[in-house]
Amino acid sequence: MGARGARRRVEWETARDAHLAEHPVCQGGEFGLEHECDGPREVHHIVPRGSGGGKDHGVYATLCRWAHRWAENNRAEAKAMGLLISFWKVDQDGE
Repeated sequence: MGARGARRRVEWETARDAHLAEHPVCQGGEFGLEHECDGPREVHHIVPRGSGGGKDHGVYATLCRWAHRWAENNRAEAKAMGLLISFWKVDQDGE
């Protein structure tokens, strides 16, 4: 990993750790996801990195492993619940 990659990894880990400190429990229920939390907590990018999101946008949710996998595998439903939004929508709405 080059210097740029190492710097980006440290930046992400810092953003992730700060988010987990502020939101230590699964937030799936806040989005209407009915489930029992299972597994470790993970930080979910509401604005996916592949859609222009990342550490600079700070739009995350703490999810248990099950909820995180559910959001990734049920993208249309996750979008309807607000668990996924596109970067371009954020720009368009001025958020």
